[in-house]
Amino acid sequence: MSREMYDEIWHVVYTKPNFEKKFVGVLKQKGIEVFVAEQKQLKQYSDRKKWVDVILFSSYVFIKAVDLSQFHSTIIFTPGFLKILLHNGKPAIVTSKAIEQIKQLCQQQQHAISISEDKADVGKPIEIKEGIFKGIKGTIVQKKNSRQLVVKIDGLDQYLLIDYS
Repeated sequence: MSREMYDEIWHVVYTKPNFEKKFVGVLKQKGIEVFVAEQKQLKQYSDRKKWVDVILFSSYVFIKAVDLSQFHSTIIFTPGFLKILLHNGKPAIVTSKAIEQIKQLCQQQQHAISISEDKADVGKPIEIKEGIFKGIKGTIVQKKNSRQLVVKIDGLDQYLLIDYS
């Protein structure tokens, strides 16, 4: 594997609930490249509507590092840290392409995104060929008379549900 491919590795850290932004802020101040998936969504309150930032993967923070051990002590002593997410006994890895797809989805304000931990066994795997979701792989499911795109993120037990009805 080339050096460039190693530079594209993102690891997943699990934080205390509602600590994602604080955790990311501290690590950014220490020069560590981090990402938390969030989207602006219009929320209806009893007296008004307001745009708010919604965390898509609750308690998940992505850290870009070839070798996570280089930041290990910094990460584990950062307030809000709970654990490094493992997959098959090794730190979970998310590709840079998957991170870019998540970032692309986060920018879509006209499509509300929610997260499902349920595996979507219904339907066939697809890849969107055109439009704003071009290149995204997932499964189309029918739910409550609404079309939804389910995108499984490699290395995680998380799925994006994108309502585009």
